[in-house]
Amino acid sequence: DAALDRLQSLYAPPQFNPAECERVFRFASSDYVAQFILPAITAALAREAPRASLDFRLWQKEQLPNLHQLELDLVSTITESMPSGLNSRYQGEDGLAVLMRSDHPYLQEPLSRERYLAAWHVQVSGGGDKEGPVEQVLAPAQQQRRWFARVPFFQAAAGILRQTDCLLTTPAHIAWQLAQEGGLALRPLPFACARQHYHQIWHQRHQQDPAHQWFRELTFPFLSQHLQRGVAASAQLLAQQHTHNE
Repeated sequence: DAALDRLQSLYAPPQFNPAECERVFRFASSDYVAQFILPAITAALAREAPRASLDFRLWQKEQLPNLHQLELDLVSTITESMPSGLNSRYQGEDGLAVLMRSDHPYLQEPLSRERYLAAWHVQVSGGGDKEGPVEQVLAPAQQQRRWFARVPFFQAAAGILRQTDCLLTTPAHIAWQLAQEGGLALRPLPFACARQHYHQIWHQRHQQDPAHQWFRELTFPFLSQHLQRGVAASAQLLAQQHTHNE
């Protein structure tokens, strides 16, 4: 029996104690996650694994096929396809909304497709693919947006919106969150397009790593619950606007 116990312990996964973990967890996502979700994650990390540390990096959608080559533990991003060799956990989905300054002339009446296309637009280049669903609708009609500025950060985009008549098309929960800071308003996109799906992603080599599994479980509720709260709040606000316009 003793020999059997030793054999079982040899093949059993090592016990993981967060309090003793000194690992650097490398996590990539958008600057939006860095600003609005990461502080809560780091507070939990500091509380449960005070000797561990975090290396946060700005994610670019072009990196996904090469994730196996990157020194990253975990990614949280929008994606519609999952390359082989990657594991994922579904966080939720959201539609797109249009964000503009709170005294924008377009707020006087419902936003039409024509006015949307006539406006100048701001693009946030960091994070997942926030533009694809719009292009899938516009391209077949030989339509395209007029780009005024491309910036890597949501806060930079919000600053531009407050100072110009530009529009930003972005997931509705993000539009709602940025509008809470003042000076901005969100409106429904004037045409239907595909919803966007958020995933927590890691390379399969990390699947059985106890420390990695612990970090995945630590971060997931913060990412998923923030998304769900913002989706619900933005949907309620946009529904109220639709009722008001009728």
